[in-house]
Amino acid sequence: MSESHEQWLALAENDLNFARVGSEHGFYAHVCFLAQQTVEKVLKGLLIAKTGKYPRLHSLVELVNECAKSVPDMIALEDHARILDQYYVPTRYPDGIPGSLPNGMPSESHAKEALRIAENFMETVRALLICSRPPCPPRLHGRRG
Repeated sequence: MSESHEQWLALAENDLNFARVGSEHGFYAHVCFLAQQTVEKVLKGLLIAKTGKYPRLHSLVELVNECAKSVPDMIALEDHARILDQYYVPTRYPDGIPGSLPNGMPSESHAKEALRIAENFMETVRALLICSRPPCPPRLHGRRG
C-alpha cells in the first residue's frame, strides 16, 4: 500500500472530527459540506491504496464507481454518495445551484444523516484497507429499501 493514502485518510479524519464539533454547535450546512469532503478524501485514499492514483473530480457517485472497479462491494454505497453530493456547492455559496437543495439549507436532521454517512464510509474503507483479502469483507451499509 502507498503511504500517501494514509495522508488522505488523516485529512478525512480531520474533516470528520471538525464536522462533529460543528454539529454540536448548530453549523449544519458546514457539517454537510465537511461530510462530503470527508468521503471525497476517503474514496481518493482508497483509490490511491488500490490503484496508486485517483481521478481529479469531486462527484462522490463517480468516485464510488471508480472504487467499485477495484472493490465491487463499494457500489452498495452509491446512494449514500448521491445524498452527500448534493451538499458540495450549495452549502458554501448563497447563490449555489438553484433548486439543488429543495428545502433550502440543511437542517439538523440533514447534518446528522450526513455525519452518519461519512462515518460509515470512513469505517468501511478503514476496514477494507486493514483486511485487504477475503474472508474479511467490511459490512457495507448502503442502499435503502
